[in-house]
Amino acid sequence: KVFFRAGALAVLEEVRDDIVTDLICKLQGTVRGHESRKLYLERVAKREMIKVAQRNFRKFLKMKSWKWFNLIRFTKPLIGLTKMEEVLEQLQEKCEKICSEYDEAVSTKTMIEKENNAMRAEIDKIRSELSG
Repeated sequence: KVFFRAGALAVLEEVRDDIVTDLICKLQGTVRGHESRKLYLERVAKREMIKVAQRNFRKFLKMKSWKWFNLIRFTKPLIGLTKMEEVLEQLQEKCEKICSEYDEAVSTKTMIEKENNAMRAEIDKIRSELSG
């Protein structure tokens, strides 16, 4: 065990408290400074964005009555769109293919039904001969 004189332990605790308080203040100041700088940079960026938006809007207001600008503005979204004629041709080809497959299936079905009916008639004929 360590024995201190009367009051020496209190002095050591006060020194420790002062050091801890100082460290906490430095840490808090560093964090607040970092957050403030981050907030400042965000505000500067927003201010720049506002300037760009205002500049672009002023240019738009100046150019909106210019006929060529309107032509470009309204035709630009159409660039790169799929051509409807080609799409319709592809759909037509697909439809014709599916229809031909369907027609083949229907003709096969009717042919098989005819054969089935012929076989049934033959079976009925054989039964009538055997029973009669």
